[in-house]
Amino acid sequence: MKRFLLSCVVGLVAFPTAAGAHTHLESADPEEGSILEETTTITLSFDSMVQETNTMVLIDESGNELELDEIRHNPEDTIDVQLPEAMNEGEYTLFYSIVGEDGHVMEDELSYTYEASEEESESGSESEREESISSEEASPEEEEQVTQPEEAEDNGNGVLLPATIGLIVIAAGFIIFFSRKKRS
Repeated sequence: MKRFLLSCVVGLVAFPTAAGAHTHLESADPEEGSILEETTTITLSFDSMVQETNTMVLIDESGNELELDEIRHNPEDTIDVQLPEAMNEGEYTLFYSIVGEDGHVMEDELSYTYEASEEESESGSESEREESISSEEASPEEEEQVTQPEEAEDNGNGVLLPATIGLIVIAAGFIIFFSRKKRS
């Protein structure tokens, strides 16, 4: 009986479930705190699979939310965020909220400074005037339109595999225990 209990404990310790750790940001490209000289894509790489993206918001130094041009979630642990073309110089914060592999929601903020290059400054003032005119003409429905990220396929292997292995270890323990009991 002692061997059976020992084998069960060893089996449970040897095959821990995947819910032991949360998904965290591994790196951002460009890195947090960087000075951006052109509108670009920010790539967020996580240490494990991201099931889905809840929220991605770019906030300027006045607290205004800017609409992101595009959010791509591919491969499973990477999210690409396309910044808007018409950005004024200043401090920006990218807020994200994701659902990690283990089902827990993880949130964080990354700060960036945007300083337009001279070429972008000249063309930016023209595009800002055009955008302000077109935004006055935009309907409320168009303003509420949000780019939805692709959802990562959840095949459930994170919990299923350790549970299956644990059941096999327990079943093997029962078989060994009862086969030895019949011999004596």
